[in-house]
Amino acid sequence: DLLFLFFTSGRDPGILPRNSKPPESDEALDVTTPSMEWVNGRTPHLKLPRAKDVIVNGHTVKVKYCDTCLLYRPPRASHCSICNNCVQRF
Repeated sequence: DLLFLFFTSGRDPGILPRNSKPPESDEALDVTTPSMEWVNGRTPHLKLPRAKDVIVNGHTVKVKYCDTCLLYRPPRASHCSICNNCVQRF
C-alpha cells in the first residue's frame, strides 16, 4: 500500500493550465450578434458559447467553457472547487 502512495505522489495530477485571455470566438467581430453584450455602454463584449462541438479523431465531441480558467475543457475534465483548477479525468 505504501508503494502505491509513492507512485501516485510522483504522477502528474492533470491540472490544465489557465489562459490569461479568453479564447478567440468563431464569429466575426465587426457584426453585433445576440452573443455580444454591451458592457458599461461602450464596447461590445463577446460572450462565448457555454459549449461547442469539436471534431476529435473523426468524432464530434462537445466541450464546455470554464469561466474561471478561461478555456474550453477537454472531455472528462472538470473544474475542481478545492484546488480551483480544471483537472483532466476528474
